[in-house]
Amino acid sequence: MDYDVLLSEIALNNIQKFCLALSEQFDGAYIMINNNYEIEKQIFPDRLSAAWMIYLPEVQLSHNMVPQAFDVISGTDHEEQAAGSLVITVPHFFDEKNIDDIKAVNRVDTKLHELGLLPLYADI
Repeated sequence: MDYDVLLSEIALNNIQKFCLALSEQFDGAYIMINNNYEIEKQIFPDRLSAAWMIYLPEVQLSHNMVPQAFDVISGTDHEEQAAGSLVITVPHFFDEKNIDDIKAVNRVDTKLHELGLLPLYADI
């Protein structure tokens, strides 16, 4: 599903809640909030990216496991059982022109790839 929203008009906390609510309704779904993170800037262009935020289903992560991320939040399924993790790359709206934001995404993508958690686009 591709959905365009003017993210700058929505509070960060509400975006996080929205992603977690989507994950409860769509068990097993990967959810990316990319805010215009361009594929040609991705370190792994053939794989999903953490971009600004990514929800990884069926994976229980902690911030200690991905210290490169700003935050990691556990998600639940529609039965309130642990179901996945929301990885948040930066604490503000991702700016695709800010080199520090791009580097932050690349660091998180590298760590998630090392953990074997960035699937190929072809596999999803």
